[in-house]
Amino acid sequence: MTDHYKKCKRKVKKGSAFRAFSTESQVVPADTSVKLFFKEEEFDLGREYDRCDSIFIPRKKGIYLVTGTVGFIPDSFEENYRTRIEIRINGNPFEAADNDFWGTGVPFTNGVQVTAILKLNAGDEVEIYTESSIPGVTAISQPGFNVTAFAASILERIN
Repeated sequence: MTDHYKKCKRKVKKGSAFRAFSTESQVVPADTSVKLFFKEEEFDLGREYDRCDSIFIPRKKGIYLVTGTVGFIPDSFEENYRTRIEIRINGNPFEAADNDFWGTGVPFTNGVQVTAILKLNAGDEVEIYTESSIPGVTAISQPGFNVTAFAASILERIN
């Protein structure tokens, strides 16, 4: 190991990043906001993700990249519908995305993703919610097919 490598290695600090996904589907009634649960933790570098409550609570003030993804399976493939996903901070909607699905008779899972670069304070509670105009269920995460997941990573700390 070179001296340069040893010096650089000492400067590396433990980061703030996590990724969790869902291995259980959740019922989504029509026009009802539903908190998503991501019980399977892939990694949590800073121990900031509470998988029981599916809440990300950063320990440091900073700029974070936050992403939520939901796979939605409608009860009926014979209706047009809208699916929405949102990031909530301290219980308040902050950033959202939606996807209108127009195409009856097409039996596909509708994937919707919201991503935002957010200024978060230490102790903020970040959660993911979904809603649809028709009833259905969330898709179980399957690599390469459906992903219902929640992830965040710090980009820059702020003092």
